[in-house]
This record gives sequence, C-alpha cells and structure tokens, in this order.
Amino acid sequence: MKFALIVSATLFVASCSSTPEPKPVPLPVDPQAETAPDKVSSIQDRLRQSEEPVSPDPGYKIDLPRFDTFRTEAGTVRFEGKTLAEITSALGEPFTSRVSGTKSVLLYRVYPDDSTALYLFMKNDVVEQFRLDEFNGWDGSSALTWFNL
Repeated sequence: MKFALIVSATLFVASCSSTPEPKPVPLPVDPQAETAPDKVSSIQDRLRQSEEPVSPDPGYKIDLPRFDTFRTEAGTVRFEGKTLAEITSALGEPFTSRVSGTKSVLLYRVYPDDSTALYLFMKNDVVEQFRLDEFNGWDGSSALTWFNL
C-alpha cells in the first residue's frame, strides 16, 4: 500500500510538473486581403473593362446544315453584317434574347441537350459581333456586358 501511495504521488507530481501544450497562435488577418469571391469578382471586372472587343473571327466550326449559309471557305462560321431577316430565315427565332434600344443579344442553341449557345450581338438589326459560349440563364450572366447592352 505504501508502494502504491508513492507511485500515485509520483505520478501526480509528474503530471503537475509537465509542460503545458502550446496553444495555437492565430495568424494575423490582413484586412486588405481578398477572399475567393472577391478575387473572382475582381477578375470579372477587369475582363469587363478590357479594351479588347470580342474577336471578329473567333474561328468557330459548327458542322450543322442550318449554319451552312454562314460558313466560310475555311469551314468556320461568320455572322458579322448579317441582318436579322437573314439570321431568322436560316436559324429561326432565338430561344431567348435581350433588347436595349437599338442593341440586342440573340441566343441560339447550337446542339440539343447542350448548354452551348450562339450569342449574336446586334445593332440596328445587323450582327456586329458573335461568340459561342455556355448559357445557363441571364441571372449572373456576363453576356450583357460583353456588348455593353
């Protein structure tokens, strides 16, 4: 019993004299640091303010018969200078569009069951620019800023 008491006392003293575990030190927070959403927003803002226009010949190849009217010798499609009447005659009505004064953005589905859309940026019912890009709805879409609509 005396031995057990000595061992218990020794363990108690040893546990009291052990060094405490270090507490984690919080890292300093930089109030100027951007969060991930801020970084994305910042990049989007820089892209929107870019002086570079949408490429006049992005070199898109769409191998579907309804786009034959717009095919170049290189096999790519071109839409600049085409009128609204020419577009709707070949492609039909857009699945969605936005209009602001003399400017408009018409969207056509390229492939069924795919989110890729053909964006036609028009001014006075004539295509000025176009591009192929994903479309998942107007909410949060940067399409309207591409053409300053």
